[in-house]
Amino acid sequence: MGGDCINISSFGSSCQKGESFSDFIRSMEAYCDSLIIRTPNDVNINSFIQLTETRVINAGDIEEHP
Repeated sequence: MGGDCINISSFGSSCQKGESFSDFIRSMEAYCDSLIIRTPNDVNINSFIQLTETRVINAGDIEEHP
């Protein structure tokens, strides 16, 4: 399908500099057709999905960790 992956950890993201996770998601939608997000156990992705029109796949959060 020709997709590329952009791997971003919390150490390399603008969240480390104080940007909110909400702003990070809004910024990433400019670069992506979809987002696959895995977060620490204390984050609920569903609360951020309405912030973007980009498709979001929950790869693990407070409710969905394997």
